[in-house]
Amino acid sequence: MALIPAPLLRPLAGMPGQWQNMEEFNAFTAHAGAVVAFGQAVMKGATDDAVIPLTTGNKFVGIAQENIQTNGAVANGVVTTYAIGDRMGVADMGVIFVTVGAAVVKGNAVWYLPSDGKYYAATGTGRMLLPGCEFDQSVSTVNAVAPVKIRIRPGEAAITAAA
Repeated sequence: MALIPAPLLRPLAGMPGQWQNMEEFNAFTAHAGAVVAFGQAVMKGATDDAVIPLTTGNKFVGIAQENIQTNGAVANGVVTTYAIGDRMGVADMGVIFVTVGAAVVKGNAVWYLPSDGKYYAATGTGRMLLPGCEFDQSVSTVNAVAPVKIRIRPGEAAITAAA
């Protein structure tokens, strides 16, 4: 017990784009075809190996992983984005941290709002339901990080924002 003093506690919240735990996970390598924030939902870009921020009417391919080795923007001394052309990881299976725009409940479906880059547990104007995703922990604080369980299935249809 000396190595694990409180084994029943949940893992601490990380930063958007970081893995939450070590359950089975997968990511693919891509290049940023536009500025992409850590933890942002993405879609395929203009070339086979590029991804760009997700917009309505397109296929969701994953969530941008965090990486301190980028040429992206720095906020409060911390890199927060990928610059165009940066090599990046895109999570398509596992549990990854994202920033929430409202309280969420474990097991709820995940809705993404491109205009603020945040994730929600309910529909709303402009929000897109992300297939294969659910919140993995309840969080009651706005702008907090919360883990999202993601499992992209091949052949998913394009998604459209709620009106």
